[in-house]
Amino acid sequence: MTPPRKRDPIVIVGAGVIGLDIALVLARRGLGRQTTVIAEHFPGDTSVNYTSPWAGANFSAISGSDENALRWDRLGYGHLTQLASTVAQESFVKRTPSIEYWDEAVSEDKIKSMSEYLEDFKAIPRAELPDGVLFGVSFTTVTVNAPKHIEYLFNLLKSEYGVQFVKKTLPSIQSAYGLATKIVFNCTGNAARHLAGVEDSKCYPTRGQIVLAKAPHVQTNIMRHGVDYET
Repeated sequence: MTPPRKRDPIVIVGAGVIGLDIALVLARRGLGRQTTVIAEHFPGDTSVNYTSPWAGANFSAISGSDENALRWDRLGYGHLTQLASTVAQESFVKRTPSIEYWDEAVSEDKIKSMSEYLEDFKAIPRAELPDGVLFGVSFTTVTVNAPKHIEYLFNLLKSEYGVQFVKKTLPSIQSAYGLATKIVFNCTGNAARHLAGVEDSKCYPTRGQIVLAKAPHVQTNIMRHGVDYET
């Protein structure tokens, strides 16, 4: 850990993929030494309440069609593909061909947005879609080794950008603020449902299963978005 200093103007609560990648974006803008990450768990911890060390990860066009979701998708994809272009091996972020199917109609706004930023975007002709699928696309995505990725970010942010890390369980989101704090990023994931001052009732964990398989011949990501399932 870095030597303790006064609470910084920028505080990030949570040290999963989202929190640490936000820290990297800020650090690359010259704000590393003004940023503190506060979290109950850091890379190396294996608590079941710490999602990122257990997660599989890829970019998927899974989010909604509202303006914010479309903008966040575009920015997130740009950030990850930039890592894949410059530090793929170190960051454990890799470009991968991808096919995605939807069982329900996809809005024109979402299709237009995806076509503008996804690399190698192509709508799949209806005649080539599997039974029950209404829309499909192919594009180049990124796959992420999440446990290794957060270790990379953790070490990079400490050694090269001077980001401060504080291991602490906060009783409330308000307790993240110090006298000098100007902004707090809530990156607590599932904890947002119970964290005092947030208590987001719309936040809930999804039930899923990750199976690790050694299959070097599999080089394509395939997703299917159903009415009440993702696979």
